[in-house]
Amino acid sequence: MQGSAGQRFQVRTIIRSLSVIALLATNVVAQDEVPILALDAHGHTAVVNKVVFTPDGKEVITVADDKTIRFWDVATGEPLRVLRPPVGIGSEGMIYCVAISPDGLTLAVGGYGFSGGDHWVSLINPQEEKVKRVLKGHSNVIHDLKFSQDGSMLISGSGDNTARIWNVSTGETIQVLEGHELDVYGVTFAPDATRCATSSYDHTARIWSVNTGNQLAVLEGHEAEIRCIDWSPDNVQIATGSKDQSVRLWALPSGRLMKTIDNLGDHHISAVRFSADGLKLLYVHGFGPTQDVAGLIDLKTGEQTVQFLGHDNTIMDGRLSPDGELAATVGGNDEETFIWRLSDGQQLQKLVGQGRVPWSAAWSADGTTIAWGNNSSGSSLEANKALERSFNLKLLEHGEPVTENNEGRFQRAIFEKNGLKLESSGISSVDVKRNGQTVTVLEPTSDYDKAYDRVRCFTLLADNRAVVGSGFALWIYDTNSGERLRQLDGHSGAIWSMSPSPDGRYLLTGSGDMTLRVWDVNAKGDGPIEPLLSLFFAEEEWIAWTPQGYYASSPGGERLMGWHVNNGREQLASFFPASQFHKQFYRPDLIQEVLQTGSVQQALKGIGSSERITTVSQNLPPEVDIVSPSDASTVASSPEITVRVSATQTGSNPVTSLQILLDGRPLNGQDGIVQFDGSSRTVNHSFHVPLVAGVEHRIVARASTAVNFGVSKEITVVYQAPSETVLLPSLYVLAIGVADYDDESLKLDFADDDARHLADVLQERSFGLFDKIDTRLVVDKDATQKGILGGLLWLKQQMTQHDIAILFYSGHGAKDETGKFYLMPSDVDTNQPLVLSGVAEDQVKGILQGIPGRLIMMLDACHAGVIGGDTRKSSTSLMDDIVRDLANDDYGVVVMASSMGREYSLESPDNKSGMFTLALCEGLDGKADYNGDKYVYLNELDTYISQRIKDLTGGKQHPTTVKPATIRMFPISSIK
Repeated sequence: MQGSAGQRFQVRTIIRSLSVIALLATNVVAQDEVPILALDAHGHTAVVNKVVFTPDGKEVITVADDKTIRFWDVATGEPLRVLRPPVGIGSEGMIYCVAISPDGLTLAVGGYGFSGGDHWVSLINPQEEKVKRVLKGHSNVIHDLKFSQDGSMLISGSGDNTARIWNVSTGETIQVLEGHELDVYGVTFAPDATRCATSSYDHTARIWSVNTGNQLAVLEGHEAEIRCIDWSPDNVQIATGSKDQSVRLWALPSGRLMKTIDNLGDHHISAVRFSADGLKLLYVHGFGPTQDVAGLIDLKTGEQTVQFLGHDNTIMDGRLSPDGELAATVGGNDEETFIWRLSDGQQLQKLVGQGRVPWSAAWSADGTTIAWGNNSSGSSLEANKALERSFNLKLLEHGEPVTENNEGRFQRAIFEKNGLKLESSGISSVDVKRNGQTVTVLEPTSDYDKAYDRVRCFTLLADNRAVVGSGFALWIYDTNSGERLRQLDGHSGAIWSMSPSPDGRYLLTGSGDMTLRVWDVNAKGDGPIEPLLSLFFAEEEWIAWTPQGYYASSPGGERLMGWHVNNGREQLASFFPASQFHKQFYRPDLIQEVLQTGSVQQALKGIGSSERITTVSQNLPPEVDIVSPSDASTVASSPEITVRVSATQTGSNPVTSLQILLDGRPLNGQDGIVQFDGSSRTVNHSFHVPLVAGVEHRIVARASTAVNFGVSKEITVVYQAPSETVLLPSLYVLAIGVADYDDESLKLDFADDDARHLADVLQERSFGLFDKIDTRLVVDKDATQKGILGGLLWLKQQMTQHDIAILFYSGHGAKDETGKFYLMPSDVDTNQPLVLSGVAEDQVKGILQGIPGRLIMMLDACHAGVIGGDTRKSSTSLMDDIVRDLANDDYGVVVMASSMGREYSLESPDNKSGMFTLALCEGLDGKADYNGDKYVYLNELDTYISQRIKDLTGGKQHPTTVKPATIRMFPISSIK
C-alpha cells in the first residue's frame, strides 16, 4: 500500500464521527453562517475521487475530499472555476462522486453529507452556478452517480446498501433497489435505460429492471469487494473491477461470466469505462505494491494496447473524452489529474494545484526554523523521509534548502527519551516501553478506529506524554497509563510527520491536507487544542495564518487561503479569498510575534497594539450583483453595453465604492471608481462598458468598504458587429534595460542586452498572435527618470481595451527609508533621497492603473549579483509589496518577478544574460510549450522559468508570477 491514498477504500463504509475539522477549519461551530478557514491552492488539496468530461470535451470536472468541485480547461490545463457545496465538520461535505447530464446542463454530486442522515445528491446548473434541487432519501454516504442516456433519470449508489433511481425533473424517487448486503459502490444504466446495474462490497454485481425495481440477475465470481461497474454502449456486456485485482466481463442479458482479465498487476481496480464502440475498456488501479497504472484493454484479446504511468500513487478514477481520443485519470500523492492521449499514452496536461504534501517535518536547533520535504520515499513511522526545504518563522522567509550536509541541524520526531521508547506495534497502535518491557499501549478507543485507522507518525513529549498521528486523528497520550489526554484539531488529512520544538513548547505536524501546523502542546484547558499557526507552501509562495484569520504571506500567497461561508444546506457556498481582507487581516508583525507569546491576544500586546481581536464573521464583504445583463453570457448588438450593479452591506462596514473589472483590469482606472458616502446599506450604479467586436469580454463588479471588498459573479459579453472584421489584438512592448549607470558602483553587465533580447524574441515569436507588434526600447543613457516615465506614458497612449502590453524592466531597484520601492534610472543620484531621481512605485502604479487592455510586467529589479560572487541578500524584501499591489484588482497587472524576498537577481557571464531574461527567452522560443500545441501560454511560461532559474542558479533564485484572480491565461508566443 502506497502513500496518502492507501487507506481510502476502508474509510467510507460506515458513518463515523471524525475528530478532524473540515476544510482546514480551526474554530468552527455548528452554525452554517460561520466562516470556515479553507485553502484554495488553485487545485485539489485532498484525495481526488472522480472525474468527468463535459459533453463538448472542452473541460474536465473533478471532485475531492477537500469538498470542492473544480473545472479545468482541457486545451490549456488552466483551472477555470470552483463550486463549493455546503460543508460541516469532519467528513461532512466531502464529495465522493460526480456525474454530468448528456446536455451538460445538470451536474450531480454526492458524498458524505451531514450528520443526522442528510446524505443528499445535489443537482447543480454549472453555467448559472446554482443548485437546482437536492435529492433526499439515502441514509448513508453516496459512492457513485450516473445519468441515463437521455438525461431524464439518475442512479445513485450508497453506503446504506441501496441504489436509487431518481426523476431528474421532479427529484422524486422512481425506484429503491434493495438486495445488496454491503455498500453499493458502482452504478450504471443500460443504453436504453430499461435496465441498470450495481456493484457492491458484498462481492456481487446485480442487474435490475428500471420499471419495476426487480432484480434480474446476480453476477457472482469476484473474490473481493467490487469497486466499479460499466455497461457497454453496444448493450452486449457489463464490466466490473474488484479489489481481487481482476476485471470481469459479463454477457447480457443473462449475466453469465464471459471473461476474466487478471493480468493487470497486484492492485485493486478502481474504475472501468467502455469506449464508445464497446471494443476497448479503460481501467485504472492502485492500492498495490508496484507502479499504479491506467491502461486501455482490447476486449477481443484481453491485452493492453496502451498504458499510462504518470501517477505516483493510487489512481482513483478515469474517464474517456467524448471523441474517444483522450483519457482523464485522477490520483497520486499531489492530488493530480492527468489528461493523456489514448493512441500512445502521451501526457498532454497535468492538472494540479500549487501545494504538495509535507511528508517530513523538523525544527532547527534554535527553534526559529522549520523544515519539511515533499518526497514520499522512506518511512513516516521511522521519520526518515527526506527534508528538502526550510522556512524561518522569525523572519517569515524561505531558508536555505535542506541537504545531507545540513540536515543534522534539524530535530525530527523523538522515539526514545529518559528511558522510554515508542515502537509501532500494529496498524493502529504504539507500544510504550521501558527497559524493553511494554508499559502501556497507545491506541484508539473505538473498535472501528482500531480496525480501520492507521498510525502514521508519533513522538515523545515532555512530562510523560506522547503524540500519535494517524489517518483519522491527532492525540496526546499519557505514557504511563495510555490514556488519551488532549485532541489536536485542525488537520483534514492523514498526519504524516511531526516534530517537537527543541524547547518542548510546540509541536510541528505535516498532513495529507498539504499544511504544516504548529501547536502549543502545553495549552491550558482540557478540551481540543487548535493550531497556534498554520502554514501552506506552494513552491515559493506561502501563507501563514492564525485560527482568527490574521495572516502573513508572500505576494501571491494571500490567494491561497480564504473563508468558506455556507448559504444554507441546499445552496452553494460563498468563498472569500484572504486578499479581500488584506487591509484588516494582513498582519505579518502579529504572525511573527505569535510564536514568541503563544497566543494572538498576547501577540497584539507584544507589538504594542490595544486593538481587540476581530473575526471575519463580523466583517464579511458586501454582496455584489450584476443586475443587468442578467444572463451569465450575453450577445450585444452595439459597441457599448450598460452594466447595472447593485451592492448590499453584509458586515459592519458600509459600501464606499463600486467599479467594473473588464477582462481583469479596472475599467477607466481610478476614474472608473464611483464613490458613496456610506449612508445606504444598498447602492446601485450603471456603468457604460466599451466592447470590441468579436471578443468575449469578461465583466466583474467590485464593491469596496473601508476594510474589505466583494466581487460579483463573472458574466461574459460578446459584441457581434454586423459587418466589421474581427481584428487580432496588438502587442505593445516597452523594454527597459539599465546597465550603464552614471554611478559607476551600480553598473551591470547585461541588463541593456536583456531588454534588447526579449524585444527581439517577442517580435519574432509573437507575430502570428497579434495584428501588430510595436516595440519601444529604453536602455542605458535613454533610461533616465524622464525616459522611463515617458515610456510608460507611451504605453498609455497606444493601448486599447483589446490590446496586450508587456513592460519589461531589468536594472536596479531600491527602497527608501519609508519602505517605498523605486526603479533606479541610469541618472539616479544615490547621494540624494530617491524621490528626487528615482521612479517611485506610486508613479508606476498610477500610470499602469489607467492603461486599458491586458498588462504583463516582467520585473527584474533586485540588487544584482554574479553567480559565484557576492551572495549577500538585501536587508529587506525588495519587490514583494509592489508585486502584491500590482496584481490585485486595483491594478489587474500580471507580474512576473525575477526573485522573491531578499534574494538577488543573478547575472551569468557564461550566458551574457540575466538568468531571468535567459529563462524568459528560452520559454518564449518554444521550450515552455509543454502541451505541444505550438503556443506558449502564460501559465506554461511561468512553469518553465520557475524550474529553469532554479536549475541555472542552483536554487539561489526563485522567480514568482502573481496573476489577478479575474484574468484568464492567454498565449503570448507561437512556434509555428
